[in-house]
Amino acid sequence: MQVIVTVIISVGIALAAFGLAYWAYRARSDRSANVGLYLLFGIPGGLLSISGLALLDGENR
Repeated sequence: MQVIVTVIISVGIALAAFGLAYWAYRARSDRSANVGLYLLFGIPGGLLSISGLALLDGENR
């Protein structure tokens, strides 16, 4: 059973990687795909930056 779950998860990760690679390929010529990549990676990066700054504040409440 564990082997089946491992194979399913591995296939899912491989499909996600190929999907992102295709998305990046499309973003070379498609402006909306380019904006989508900015949103996909920019929003979590911005949120991590904000949370990091909040942790650096140093106030314990």
